[in-house]
Amino acid sequence: MNIWPLIIGLAPLPILAIVVGIFVFSRSGERVPMAPGDIAVPLSAAFGSRKGLGPLAGTHNNLNPLLILHADAVEYRVVKRTTAPYADIAEVDAAPGRWSSDIILTFGDGYRFAGRTKDRGALAAALKLLAAKGCALTAAASALGEGGGA
Repeated sequence: MNIWPLIIGLAPLPILAIVVGIFVFSRSGERVPMAPGDIAVPLSAAFGSRKGLGPLAGTHNNLNPLLILHADAVEYRVVKRTTAPYADIAEVDAAPGRWSSDIILTFGDGYRFAGRTKDRGALAAALKLLAAKGCALTAAASALGEGGGA
């Protein structure tokens, strides 16, 4: 009896289980409902890393990235949905590009969240709100926030 077709047919099952587990894990977490005045920045990708480690400790998500600025906290997702108060944000940076722009949130514990968006108007509104909440903006972020997405 030849068992190779059975082995080849069952080989993708562990990979499928891992993918389903990651999807379920990324959907878990506290979901903060949207309120009037909240800003949801439409992201095409999200990246997470530790400050100083560069690409060695990085994660990314281009399936369901999330960045929502609530009245009292920022909600983001690279792998898992996380909510953090504005006081935890040490610095906000922006990297404008030709086709898309990045918003980079560096937290006090060294975690860095970067979100890529094509909507400069939403990015400018987010930067204005972050400045109003007392977050420190870099010169590039201030210029992009004041420019109104131009």
